[in-house]
Amino acid sequence: MHFVQSPSGSFQILKGDALEEFNEYYNKVEEHMKHIEGMVQRMSPEAKQALDKLFDLHAQEYRIIRNLSESAEDELFDLWRKRRASYPRQALWMKESQWL
Repeated sequence: MHFVQSPSGSFQILKGDALEEFNEYYNKVEEHMKHIEGMVQRMSPEAKQALDKLFDLHAQEYRIIRNLSESAEDELFDLWRKRRASYPRQALWMKESQWL
Protein backbone atom coordinates (compact mmCIF):
# COMPACT_ATOMS: atom_id res chain seq x y z
CA MET A 1 0.00 0.00 0.00
CA HIS A 2 1.27 3.47 -0.88
CA PHE A 3 0.10 6.70 0.69
CA VAL A 4 0.28 10.09 -0.98
CA GLN A 5 -0.16 13.43 0.73
CA SER A 6 -2.72 15.64 -0.99
CA PRO A 7 -2.31 19.44 -1.29
CA SER A 8 -4.71 19.83 1.64
CA GLY A 9 -2.32 17.84 3.81
CA SER A 10 -4.41 14.70 4.16
CA PHE A 11 -3.10 11.30 3.10
CA GLN A 12 -4.72 9.09 0.50
CA ILE A 13 -4.20 5.44 -0.40
CA LEU A 14 -3.19 4.89 -4.01
CA LYS A 15 -5.18 2.22 -5.84
CA GLY A 16 -5.52 0.90 -9.37
CA ASP A 17 -4.14 3.09 -12.14
CA ALA A 18 -2.85 5.72 -9.71
CA LEU A 19 -0.81 3.09 -7.88
CA GLU A 20 0.51 1.69 -11.15
CA GLU A 21 1.52 5.18 -12.36
CA PHE A 22 3.23 5.89 -9.04
CA ASN A 23 5.16 2.62 -9.19
CA GLU A 24 6.31 3.35 -12.75
CA TYR A 25 7.42 6.84 -11.72
CA TYR A 26 9.18 5.53 -8.61
CA ASN A 27 11.00 2.85 -10.60
CA LYS A 28 12.18 5.43 -13.15
CA VAL A 29 13.46 7.70 -10.38
CA GLU A 30 15.24 4.78 -8.72
CA GLU A 31 16.81 3.75 -12.04
CA HIS A 32 17.95 7.32 -12.70
CA MET A 33 19.49 7.62 -9.22
CA LYS A 34 21.41 4.35 -9.71
CA HIS A 35 22.68 5.65 -13.05
CA ILE A 36 23.88 8.90 -11.45
CA GLU A 37 25.50 7.03 -8.54
CA GLY A 38 27.34 4.83 -11.04
CA MET A 39 28.59 7.88 -12.92
CA VAL A 40 29.84 9.44 -9.70
CA GLN A 41 31.61 6.22 -8.66
CA ARG A 42 33.47 6.17 -11.99
CA MET A 43 34.65 9.78 -11.65
CA SER A 44 38.28 10.60 -11.09
CA PRO A 45 39.27 11.84 -7.62
CA GLU A 46 39.74 15.33 -9.07
CA ALA A 47 36.23 15.36 -10.54
CA LYS A 48 34.71 14.00 -7.30
CA GLN A 49 36.45 16.73 -5.32
CA ALA A 50 35.11 19.37 -7.72
CA LEU A 51 31.61 17.88 -7.45
CA ASP A 52 31.77 18.04 -3.64
CA LYS A 53 32.80 21.70 -3.83
CA LEU A 54 29.96 22.47 -6.24
CA PHE A 55 27.44 20.79 -3.93
CA ASP A 56 28.82 22.83 -1.03
CA LEU A 57 28.47 26.04 -3.08
CA HIS A 58 24.90 25.14 -3.96
CA ALA A 59 24.07 24.57 -0.28
CA GLN A 60 25.70 27.90 0.60
CA GLU A 61 23.66 29.66 -2.12
CA TYR A 62 20.48 28.13 -0.70
CA ARG A 63 21.31 29.29 2.84
CA ILE A 64 22.12 32.83 1.64
CA ILE A 65 18.85 33.14 -0.27
CA ARG A 66 16.76 31.70 2.56
CA ASN A 67 18.23 34.23 5.00
CA LEU A 68 17.21 37.21 2.85
CA SER A 69 14.12 39.28 3.41
CA GLU A 70 11.24 38.41 1.11
CA SER A 71 11.70 41.63 -0.85
CA ALA A 72 15.44 41.06 -1.40
CA GLU A 73 14.72 37.48 -2.47
CA ASP A 74 12.10 38.74 -4.94
CA GLU A 75 14.62 41.23 -6.37
CA LEU A 76 17.15 38.47 -7.02
CA PHE A 77 14.58 36.16 -8.58
CA ASP A 78 13.31 38.99 -10.80
CA LEU A 79 16.87 39.61 -12.00
CA TRP A 80 17.45 35.92 -12.72
CA ARG A 81 14.15 35.59 -14.57
CA LYS A 82 14.94 38.60 -16.77
CA ARG A 83 18.46 37.32 -17.45
CA ARG A 84 17.19 33.86 -18.34
CA ALA A 85 14.45 35.25 -20.59
CA SER A 86 17.06 37.23 -22.53
CA TYR A 87 18.94 34.07 -23.62
CA PRO A 88 17.98 32.53 -26.94
CA ARG A 89 16.29 29.18 -26.25
CA GLN A 90 18.98 27.11 -27.98
CA ALA A 91 21.83 28.80 -26.10
CA LEU A 92 20.04 28.23 -22.80
CA TRP A 93 19.43 24.58 -23.64
CA MET A 94 23.06 24.07 -24.63
CA LYS A 95 24.30 25.65 -21.42
CA GLU A 96 22.01 23.52 -19.24
CA SER A 97 22.80 20.35 -21.16
CA GLN A 98 26.47 20.61 -20.18
CA TRP A 99 25.45 19.29 -16.75
CA LEU A 100 23.74 16.17 -18.11
